[in-house]
Amino acid sequence: MKGRLFALLRFCYLLKENFTLHQGTLRAAALTYTTALSLIPVLAIAFAILKGLGAQNTLEPLLQELAGDSQETITRIIAYVNNTNFKSIGAIGLLTLVITAISLLGSIEVAFNTIWGVTETRSLQRRFSDFLSVVVVGPILILVATSITTSLQNQWMVKWLIQRAYFGDAVLFLFKLAPYVSIWIALVFLYIYIPNSKVRFRSALLGGILAGTAWQVAQWAYFHFQVGVANYNAIYGTLAALPIFLIWVYTSWLIVLFGLEIVCTHQRRKYIITHLCTDNSSQAAFEEHALALMIQICRNFQKGGQAPVAARLSSELSLEQDLVQGTLEKLAELGYLVLTVNSEPGWLPAREPSEIKINQLLSALRGNTESNGTLPAARVLAGEIIRRLDECRRVSLDDMTLHDLLADKNHDKTDSPAT
Repeated sequence: MKGRLFALLRFCYLLKENFTLHQGTLRAAALTYTTALSLIPVLAIAFAILKGLGAQNTLEPLLQELAGDSQETITRIIAYVNNTNFKSIGAIGLLTLVITAISLLGSIEVAFNTIWGVTETRSLQRRFSDFLSVVVVGPILILVATSITTSLQNQWMVKWLIQRAYFGDAVLFLFKLAPYVSIWIALVFLYIYIPNSKVRFRSALLGGILAGTAWQVAQWAYFHFQVGVANYNAIYGTLAALPIFLIWVYTSWLIVLFGLEIVCTHQRRKYIITHLCTDNSSQAAFEEHALALMIQICRNFQKGGQAPVAARLSSELSLEQDLVQGTLEKLAELGYLVLTVNSEPGWLPAREPSEIKINQLLSALRGNTESNGTLPAARVLAGEIIRRLDECRRVSLDDMTLHDLLADKNHDKTDSPAT
């Protein structure tokens, strides 16, 4: 019991530290600003699609579900959306509208990738196609979900079950649970689909359930216990609904980003704990991982394969993706790797493998170990032993390069080629 409690407290501590490190409050504010700019274009496109399906009336109930009792704000938003005339704005205007809508998803992707520590982004073509599919398919899914709920409520079997003593309470409970399940599914979808990283379903499900439940509770609390609304009305007058709505959007993004931190921390908990319990995750292990990454990338480069991304290298070398990502960035900082800016970003050696000496690579990874001050005798002796070991390594490796290592058939047989 104590062990589980300690693990829970440690998990909460890691969540707090990661949320602070990734500037969660600042990113929520930025997403609130982007949402305010992109909301009308997104809803206009959604309304146009739903109108084409003959279901435009489903948009307002959805906004009421998301925005609670801000009826004045909802009415104004619907009015703006209804006033959008796609015929009068022309092709360029329509394209601008679509790009503005997609930019919101792009901002969400950047925030999600930052929390995951991912520097590689999707290609522009893939981002456009993926995000456009979300904008187009989203309203259709909303229509399907709304239709299913409405049709179930009207089915005679459901009505009959509601009238039964025991089944009625269960059915009513399921209908009350439906909003929670819908937000859980939406968040799990976002947590898996948006980041340019491999996300485990179990971690995404945990984050989606916790964040979705927190969002529903926050919504109930916010619109039943609004504090200071009268003061807002006195200050802003008829515009009081706007700051109240923006506060709710900001709160929603805080919950969504914190839920993503739950997903990220849960998926990487073993690596984080190991990293915290060891000194810099062991210098020897760090050098081994860096050398393995260089070998894999250079081997792929010599065979003319596509530049690999961190997720692929993580899978090929059976290493945690965040560990791989951090090591790749360190190698790039030292000038041994570069990140391509092609349609599909990936990692390539910064120079020919024949010019990369293993001794120099390992020395660069180790950094400057010299000390400027006077050290105790024991540390001086220990340092001398390490220098002797380094000298033995230098003599053993001589001037071997990565090209020489890859040309060794015995080493090549120990690993499968990159695909």
